[in-house]
Amino acid sequence: MLPARFKAILKTWDDQPLEEGYASVNIEKRTVDFQNEFVPLLSMGTTVKILQLQGEKEIHCFIGQVYLSSRRLLRIVSVSDDLLTEEEKRLPIEVNIESRLRLEGNKTIGIKGSGAYTARIYSLSPDLIKFTCPLQLRAGSRVKLEFERPFLLSGLVAEIYQSILFGESSSGYLCHVKSAPEADFSRLTDFVEQHNRNLPRLLPRI
Repeated sequence: MLPARFKAILKTWDDQPLEEGYASVNIEKRTVDFQNEFVPLLSMGTTVKILQLQGEKEIHCFIGQVYLSSRRLLRIVSVSDDLLTEEEKRLPIEVNIESRLRLEGNKTIGIKGSGAYTARIYSLSPDLIKFTCPLQLRAGSRVKLEFERPFLLSGLVAEIYQSILFGESSSGYLCHVKSAPEADFSRLTDFVEQHNRNLPRLLPRI
């Protein structure tokens, strides 16, 4: 849920930063107010972006036309939020993908050899992967994941940073993506971005 008031940055349509401040959204009226001690004066009808900030990251983008512009308040109308920020493009998505897992190194319990094992990926992004498998793996272990569907992934290497016990026969693992062939990484980022583009937005499309 969007906070009633959140830290934001005001930008031109071509992504030139103008000012940081605070913003609030009126979903019913499709307006966004941007406030600060000083707000640049802009001509009515100018298209601008107001991006929600989380720390230094731009996590959501609102686009609209200037309706009111004063020294401390800017209001944009006819707002949409169809355009994804770079952070939103990479958000983890829920999946159910059966993959082959190969061990990298020897940080396993009671497992020897370099054969392929079955793993089920349930969350996927260009930065993080979550999967379950019957192996007991330690934090710091590296694994290589491969699958053919829904797209070809021929050898992504991930490092486990947390494990979750799902039962006696299966454990879940949270991993950072460490490396992948360029073509694999491009297919992965495209798949995740397309999925995130299709998610319902805060504001319905005009």
